[in-house]
Amino acid sequence: MQIDRTTGAMPPTKVRKKTPPTASIGDHPDGALQLVLSFLPAQDAVRTCVLARRWRHTWRSAAGLIILCGGDTRRKFADRLLRARGATPVDTCEFRLLELEDEDVRHIDVWIRHVLQCKVHVLRINNVCIGRQPDGDQPEYEPASLPLISQHLKKLQLLNIYTLYNGFLDFSSCPVLEDLEIRGCDLSYADRLSSQSLKRLTIDGCDNLDVGRMKIYAPNLVSLWLQGINIPSGCILDFSSCPVLEDLEIRGCNLLIADRLLSQSLKRLTIDGLSFFYDGERMEICAPNLFSLWLEVYDGCTPSLQGMSSLVGAVIKLHRNDWGHVPVCSQTERSGHGCVGRNCDKYFLLHSLSEAQNLALIAHHGEDGTRMDLEFYPTFNKLKTLLLNEYWCEPPDFSALASLLEHSPVLEKLTLQLYSEGPKHNVEIKLSCKPMEKSAAISEHLSTVEIKCEALDERVSNVLKFLGKLNIWFQFS
Repeated sequence: MQIDRTTGAMPPTKVRKKTPPTASIGDHPDGALQLVLSFLPAQDAVRTCVLARRWRHTWRSAAGLIILCGGDTRRKFADRLLRARGATPVDTCEFRLLELEDEDVRHIDVWIRHVLQCKVHVLRINNVCIGRQPDGDQPEYEPASLPLISQHLKKLQLLNIYTLYNGFLDFSSCPVLEDLEIRGCDLSYADRLSSQSLKRLTIDGCDNLDVGRMKIYAPNLVSLWLQGINIPSGCILDFSSCPVLEDLEIRGCNLLIADRLLSQSLKRLTIDGLSFFYDGERMEICAPNLFSLWLEVYDGCTPSLQGMSSLVGAVIKLHRNDWGHVPVCSQTERSGHGCVGRNCDKYFLLHSLSEAQNLALIAHHGEDGTRMDLEFYPTFNKLKTLLLNEYWCEPPDFSALASLLEHSPVLEKLTLQLYSEGPKHNVEIKLSCKPMEKSAAISEHLSTVEIKCEALDERVSNVLKFLGKLNIWFQFS
């Protein structure tokens, strides 16, 4: 230690800063530890008992279980685990089915019934080895054709299960079940699914499901998602047994020969698939209370929308090379309208949407060039916002765009998305027009016109010149 030679004073003693204690996972409350353990496979969760005295029995009350099924070792572990836990409540439980043996298949139903007695809220049965056995000798788990019984089960997920029967799909003994997901399962032997409490149902990748034969009895069902299934010939998608159904999404399904879709309660409908309506036959959609529609057509006829007086908004995307190619329309006698030949598809689509307030019409550019005569366009008396792509802006006369503008007397906003898929666009142009200088061919309420494109090329310039003739001028934003 050195002394100051001038004053003879001792230098001040340096006080070392104390290092704050490092927090460890063991410092968290029991509830947090139990939640962490619920994300581990049960074998790993049990192994944490050797970490510290406090961890010795934490696994017994973990909030969730992930039980791996397959093989003698896993089977014996699962038996001992569930016996050790007894009736301790569990919030979530997942059974992951691996390389099963015959003895495993006989145990799984027993384990499922046990966790139901533990008041499980979320149950998942997941066959993660689907398609991994080329020899086909591996036994498959088939749930017993008996209803599940639980006063606490709220959500059930069934993933890649071999066969589901009517008895298992009877959820009348699960009075609080609200969410059901069935993905990649074999439903070829099922013709009924019933639940008084179910609100949300997803059926995905069950390509052997006969929708026309299976009846869904769910008086409180609000949302239904159908994906990757085939709709049989002449099928009527009747949802009258789901009287409060509001949201229906049909994606990636084969609707080639579906006949009709019926729902009095439906409010939002999304149809997006690979194949749709068979040439010469037009699927009818009867949903009088529908106010939101998203429709993507890849092949065949567009559907006939019946009585859409409540429709507020619709997005229509037509990806075909030629969406006016139907030479004979079977809808003529049903609707009372005459067939307008190659323009019949356009005719029925636009007339079906004539009550909408907001429209987006996106069509493929491979059309053969035919355009409907002015007399075939309906009047959109309620239309306030309209989005069109380049299909509707074809030179030299821009007749489709001109006709739509002329038949939209209360239009307030027009957006032209030209040669740009979006959602981001390199160039965005805002146009304006003075009320006193507007052309009589456009709505007196039109106040906003926007063009979104990749580049201001000759094609876009031609559209701007046409709009200029209507006294709509542009300024860069």
